[in-house]
Amino acid sequence: MKYVFIKILIAVSIIIGAATLTCCIKEIDSADVFVVPEPVVNALFSEGSMLEIQISLSRSIIRASDAEREFIYPDNAIVRLFENTVELNCNSTFDRNLYILSLLELKPENSYMIEIELPEFTLLTAESTIPSLTKIDSIMVRRVFETDPELNEIDQDILKGSVIFRDSQEQEYYMLQLEAYDYIYGNEIYDRKNDYFTSDDPVATDAGYQPEDIRVLVFSDKLFKDNVCDISFEIIDGLYSAGVKDSTVLVTKLYTLSEELYRYLITFHGQYIADFSFMAEPVQVYSNIENGLGIFAGYSLDSLAISIK
Repeated sequence: MKYVFIKILIAVSIIIGAATLTCCIKEIDSADVFVVPEPVVNALFSEGSMLEIQISLSRSIIRASDAEREFIYPDNAIVRLFENTVELNCNSTFDRNLYILSLLELKPENSYMIEIELPEFTLLTAESTIPSLTKIDSIMVRRVFETDPELNEIDQDILKGSVIFRDSQEQEYYMLQLEAYDYIYGNEIYDRKNDYFTSDDPVATDAGYQPEDIRVLVFSDKLFKDNVCDISFEIIDGLYSAGVKDSTVLVTKLYTLSEELYRYLITFHGQYIADFSFMAEPVQVYSNIENGLGIFAGYSLDSLAISIK
């Protein structure tokens, strides 16, 4: 009796499963999955005399021809820029898929807004600010050589250090980037700027970064104590050859981000992580473009270079 019941249960499960699958089947015309293109605006700007804006149209989900695989960069847009609600008189040109606004004087702490008129689309608008510059106070770094115990020779050249800077009283957002350049006889021989650096600093782990998985570190000031930030890091060179290098130049770049750029970078990083995890929920990348997609955001940059023997 027990086995008969099990067989009946299995049969019922198969019937229900088949019915469910049958009910879920629907023929879809391939034309239905095409979406109406949306305008995409991307522009990052800082203090200076020029603003570059890229305007493109989003692509369809399925692209049937080579022509539909290409991005479309419309050259008939009208771009206006406002500073603290006042329209700026600037020179606008279109070159290599970019709208270039020149003869400007973009300044920190000012608010900037763009309006973009694009035929057949609703007016596009976006607003952001250039945050005040946060300067790097100091960089402490030392070179450490690690030896392979089996070969009894140096196999890793490690730069260990920390970046120190002072934060303002207001809520601030930052991005840290480290670039190391090796030199021999005064000539650059190897550029490590695309390598990862590692950090188990609480600022990094709180932002969701894996210690060994950092190219640029995006973070806020919520964990700072007494408005002072001291971020530790390591840059590992596994390609060391004894006697090849005579010095390394470490370039540290500290970006102070507008809130819009911070939110964009954090969600972009979240989407990147989700792409490699089957169980992760999809992440919607932040956009501040009204009636479109993309990002219009300001930042300030301070950099400091030191030479390590």
